[in-house]
Amino acid sequence: IHMSELSLFKRITAYLVILIGYFFYCYNFSVIDYVRPFLVEFYGMTLNQTALFYTAQSLGALIGAFTCAWFAENFGRKKTLIIITLLNGVGTLINMGTASFPIWMIMRFIIGISLGGYFTVAVSIMVGLFTGKVRAKVAAIASSTFSIALMVMGTYAAFLGEKHWEMILAAGGIAPVVSAILMIF
Repeated sequence: IHMSELSLFKRITAYLVILIGYFFYCYNFSVIDYVRPFLVEFYGMTLNQTALFYTAQSLGALIGAFTCAWFAENFGRKKTLIIITLLNGVGTLINMGTASFPIWMIMRFIIGISLGGYFTVAVSIMVGLFTGKVRAKVAAIASSTFSIALMVMGTYAAFLGEKHWEMILAAGGIAPVVSAILMIF
């Protein structure tokens, strides 16, 4: 579907729903920074082990950027975006349910695939919704979401305190699942 076939209301709505997913793409990319000390204290992992989560996630992101772009072009951007948004959320929720280092490594890799893919696919859809006159602004808003996500996560973490640290992961898991469901419509 070309953007000219959609009303401005539908394009803005689609952009906002994708932007919610983008917010949690940014959030989940950095959530590991906050939870690492708790994984050591409560799950018995070492700091060295938790440092490897970024390696797994970044490797996944590299793979996801290319493979998800291919899937988007061959199977549809919307379908691909929904699937990778679900992967992001479900992978985070699976992490919450286990203290296993190998499972965390696997999930961070899979989440990384979704994160690398989300950026590639979401940005191509978001800028494609609007004319050339506003595309740079649309992309700038999306780019600023990374800093906003970090501020929100930090504020939320400070509000929750150490006792409820897993809620940081819950937000990063549930919200992408809801966002993926909204993308269906």
